[in-house]
This record gives sequence, structure tokens and C-alpha cells, in this order.
Amino acid sequence: MKLGGMVFLCSYFEEYIPKGFDTYQERRVTHERFNLIADHAAMAAGLFQAKYSNEDAQKRAAYILTNTAYGYDAQDNHPEALVFYQKSLGIIVDVFGAEHPTIVSLCNNIARVYADRAEYENAVEWYNKALHISDKVLNEASDIAALYINIAKLFIAQGNYKKSEQWLKKAKEICEEHLGQNHDITASTYNSLSSLYTHSGDYEVAAEWADKVLEIRKNIYSEENTAIAVTYSRIADLKRLQGLYGESVDLYLKALAIHEHIFGERHPAVAATYSNIATVFLAQGQTLKALEWTNKAILITENVYGVHHPDTAVMYNNVAYCYQTVGNYKEAEDWYFKALAIREKVLGLKHPVTAETYNHIACMYQEQGDTGKALEWHKKSLAIREEVLGEGHADTADTYGNMAVLFQERGEYEEALEWELKALKIREAVFGIRHPDTALSFNNIGAINQTMGEYKTALDWYFKALEIRENVLGPEHYDTAMSYHNIAVTYYSQGDYEKALEFTEKALKIYEESLGAHHPNIANTYNTIAIIYQDKNEYNKALEWYHKSLDVRKNAYGNRHPSVAAAYQNIATVHYLKEEYETALDLYHNALTIREKVLETNHPETAATYNNIANVYRETGVFEEALKLYSRALEIQESALGINHPDTGKTYINIAYLYYGEEDYKNALDFFCKAIAVCVSVDTENRPPYEVPIKDAYDCYLEDGGKEEQFEDWLKERIAKGVGSDDR
Repeated sequence: MKLGGMVFLCSYFEEYIPKGFDTYQERRVTHERFNLIADHAAMAAGLFQAKYSNEDAQKRAAYILTNTAYGYDAQDNHPEALVFYQKSLGIIVDVFGAEHPTIVSLCNNIARVYADRAEYENAVEWYNKALHISDKVLNEASDIAALYINIAKLFIAQGNYKKSEQWLKKAKEICEEHLGQNHDITASTYNSLSSLYTHSGDYEVAAEWADKVLEIRKNIYSEENTAIAVTYSRIADLKRLQGLYGESVDLYLKALAIHEHIFGERHPAVAATYSNIATVFLAQGQTLKALEWTNKAILITENVYGVHHPDTAVMYNNVAYCYQTVGNYKEAEDWYFKALAIREKVLGLKHPVTAETYNHIACMYQEQGDTGKALEWHKKSLAIREEVLGEGHADTADTYGNMAVLFQERGEYEEALEWELKALKIREAVFGIRHPDTALSFNNIGAINQTMGEYKTALDWYFKALEIRENVLGPEHYDTAMSYHNIAVTYYSQGDYEKALEFTEKALKIYEESLGAHHPNIANTYNTIAIIYQDKNEYNKALEWYHKSLDVRKNAYGNRHPSVAAAYQNIATVHYLKEEYETALDLYHNALTIREKVLETNHPETAATYNNIANVYRETGVFEEALKLYSRALEIQESALGINHPDTGKTYINIAYLYYGEEDYKNALDFFCKAIAVCVSVDTENRPPYEVPIKDAYDCYLEDGGKEEQFEDWLKERIAKGVGSDDR
């Protein structure tokens, strides 16, 4: 499920624009200088305009105003940057007229600032102004190509990859015809093509263009050049996305060595590379290492930019996600809200990056089981994305997908399916049928059907996802392994243990080769193998695999993570099945201790542990303790999941059997009827995955003095009136 990943500050996305056109990389490199001169430059520009009226003074004033704009731009102070760019533009128009190359440069910079603010209509307007003038005044092929590159990048931000490709092809034609292969504008065009194909999920083609960029830049520059370092990072990004983690780290380290040699160890470029390295460790399941590298990046970013800068917010967001991954939700929440405060203030309440933070906060609450808060934050994210990016944007599809996961977890399967189908429609339109994000929707639709017990339909969707992943990402990619794992779980649910083991072993082989032996996904696969052996009543083998899963999870997350709690619970269940109740009870309490500390108090997983401990007390004859824990579980489930959720139904059944065993037939009947009501409240396709206890309810009815021939009518009437009424 796609729940929102780490938003690391990746390699610099260059905006190479010659002769005064601003660049993202240049702004970062010269940030400190602009920070010092911005206020003084503003004052100097005022003096020039006040004291001198000749043309040279006006040119000088425009120059200083433009540098002032650069300064504010470097600080991501977009409102002030726009003010000073437009002041400079006014002077240039007065001095040179409305058609001058410098005007193209300023229009371009204004457009880019609007694009950074996600004000795309304004950005398009200013790019069109630049285009209109450029046709008349720009003679240099490099200037024209660079303008086309920037327009293409705007369309990438909007998710319009076809239009972006059209502009980049025009830039490419100009470069290859007029500039030749060994020109940095040609390299920048190829780099933008690499970025485009990365966004559209065609990583192999993206890698081909990135390799061409590196070849050109090595011909132009020495090895110790920032352009080379940026290109290493670009290729490293692609290696990471392809699951080639070792190669990715090697390339990031090459970039890091260059940045440290040129800038020293306390520079934003160094911080960005630290952050990129952290992404690889996170993907490998080495969260503590990821946290270490992210903290190093934070120290630099805070020192250079201060604690109120968007780049600092990126780092705060990243460290929050690390804490979320290890289950430290309190720390994660603190860091997310620090990032959010910066983004809301600097970028505004309607910026896509602000929406991304809302999305991360929603997913954090979702993991904690607080579906109410999660839904609230998902809706905030969705409102921004639909308004700013539009309903057909890939990021909007991501939020639709996250809503689907949320409703699936709440047991509202039809609602979940509706949201995921909306996500799929967008992804097919934006990316086409053979894209990893489209495969993700296929996978998620399969997961919803699996949860509904529609196993054949689930397998159809899972195999569609698998086909795309094998062809696009390759047979050794971890997403392909995830498809194998999901197919295995579905076969297990059908009782086909041999096929389940076959696909689980396929997944395990890929995980071990691509992720190493200590990745959390391997723990999940070990867990699946254990479940299969458990259902085959091969309890010792099940315990062996469950313990392997526990070891990996503790190594990856530490001792207080929900996944570790789940592992304890699984091991406890096997001991329960072996009637080793004392051992089972100890392990269930281990799980409960973690869940009560880490998760929300009303989390369904905590309720599941209460249920399991109650089962042990029931088997050992401790009625009062069993009833107390079943009741606590039920209170959580009815509140968090609702009275018609399958898990709530299971607890109704457990309490019914508890009363039945105590020969309290009236209370037993009440809870049997509640369980039956769960089943009849939904359509056949959504029936809970357990046997409806009609026969036991019938026996209980007779024991309580009911008449055999009246049972069916009595039950129908009882369900119709509500399970709390009994007119016998």
C-alpha cells in the first residue's frame, strides 16, 4: 500500500539558464552571499533611483534589484523575490523598451518563482511572456533551449508529462543542431529528459539519458566539479528506485566526496547528499542508520538556513518519517508539526508540499489506529491537491489511494474500492497501463478483494500487477517480490498451501538478494511461511520461522515497535495452540506492553491482544478475567471499527462462547445474535471470513427453553428489531 514515503531532499534539479537566468543549484551555492547582501542591495537600489536619473544609473539600479531578488529567492522568500524581480523589470522596460533579452530572463525568473509557489497559472502566463519576446530578441540557441527546458519542468510539476516531453524534444533538436554534444545546455536537456522519464516511471530510459549527461560533463569539466557530483546523485537516485542499493550508495558517496572537497563539510550540498544516503538505508530497512545520516543533514541545514527555511522543513520531515518507521510516534508527531509550521508559513496553506506534510501526518495517525484523525488530515491534503494540481494529477491519485487504504482498514470495503478505482483511472491516464504506479493500483484493488474474501478476483488483480512489475522493474525488484508475497497470502487464504509456499519462496529469494537478510520485508515473508506451517499444524516449524521474523524486526526497529509486538503475538498463538498456556500468556503480555505504549489506546491491534489473552483465561477457567478483557477489546472495536466489522463480530462470538461455557444461555444468545447480525448486515461478497455460529445459537436457544420450531422466526425477528431485544 502506498501510504506516503520519505520526502528526502534529493539531488539538485538543475534549471540551467545562462546570462542572468537563475538556477536552483546556483541559488543554493551562493545562498550565504545573497543572504548578506539582500538588505543592503535593496537600500542601494533605492539610492541609485533617488539620486541618479541617467541611463547608466538606471541600469545599475536594475542590476542591484535583480541581485536583491536573487537573495530573497535563495532564502525561498518568494513574495519579496517577486517584488524585486518586477521592480527590476519595470526599470529595464523603461530603459530598453518592451523587447530586450534581459526581459526574457526576468520573465523566466518570475515564472519559476510562481512555479515554486505552485501558482501554475501565473507561471504559465509569465513563461508565455518570455516566449513571446524570445521569438524576437533571443538569437543564442542556448538561451532558447534553456527557456524550453524550464517550461518543460513546469509541466513535469503539473504532472503533464506529454507536454513536457514535447518541449524537451524541441530543446533537444536545437541543442543537437546548433550546440553539439559537448555543451552543458545539451547536458541539461538530457538531464531534464532523465528527470521526465524518472517521474513517468521508465527508469531504464531515464538511466540512459543520465549516463549521456555524465559522459558530456566529464568531457567539459574536471572530475572535481559540482555538475559531475549532481549527475552522480541523479544516477544514484535511479539506482535506488531500481532497488540497486549498493550501486546507489557508491554513487552518492562519489558525489559527497566532490561536494566536501569543493565546499567543505558544512554546506547544503553536503547535507542534501547525507539525506540521499539516508533514503537508501531506509529502503534497506536500516532505519537507525537512516536516522543517523538525517540528523547529520539537519545540523548543517539549521546552521546554514536557520530553523524557518523550507529546506530545514524537508529535513524535519525526514527525521519524522524515520521515527514513524521505528514506531516512535510521539517523536514523529513533534518533527512533522515542526516541518508543517515552516511550510504553512513560508509556502502557504495551499502548496503541494504542505499537502504532502498533511498526507504524512495522516498516515502516521493511520498507523496508530486513529482513523478519525487520519481521515481529517487526508481530506486536508486532498483538498489542496484537487484545487492546486487538479483531479487528474498523479499526486491526487496518491491521496485517493491512501483514502482507499484507510477505508479498507475500517472495514468499509466498497468505499475503499471506489477510492482505489479513482486512483487507477488517473494513473492509467497519466502513466499508461505499464507503469509501477498503475501496478500499485492493481495491487491495492487485489488487496481489497482479498480482504473481502474474493480470492479469485484478488489473484486476477495481483497477477496483473505482477506482470507490469516483472516487465518494467524486472524480476529481481523488491516490488516484484511484494507481488509474489501477496499472491502467496491469497493462495494461503484459499487453503492452497503448496502454491502459497512456492510464491513465498520466490519473494524470499528476491528479498534476500536485493535487500539483505535483515530487511523488515524479509521478516514479513518469514511470518507468512510460519503462518502456513501453523495452519498445517506443524507447530515447531512455525515457531522456527516466527522467531526468525522476530529477530529481524528487533534488529530493524528495536524492542518497542508494533511489528515486534505482532511477532510476539504470533509466537504466543502457536504456544496457545500447543496448549502451553503459561508461555502463551507471557508472550501475549509482551505484545500488549508494546502496543499499549506505542499505539493509540483504542487501536484495533491492542484489542486483538486483549482478545487473545482472554482466550487463554477462558481455556484455563479464569472467567472473570476473560470477560473483562473481552469487554475491553469489544469497547475498542465498536468505537474504532464499528459494530458491523468482522473483527467486532469475532469478539461477539468469543464472548458468546464464554457465557455458553458458563451455562449463561441468555447472555450467550445475545452475543451470538450480535455476531449473526454482523454477517447479515452486509451483502454476501462482504461476509466476514469466519463461520456464522447459527448451529451453536440454535443449541443455546433450546438450552434456554426455546422451542425448536420457533427458532428461525425468533432469530429473524430478533435481528430485525435489534440484537438487544428479546420478546420470548
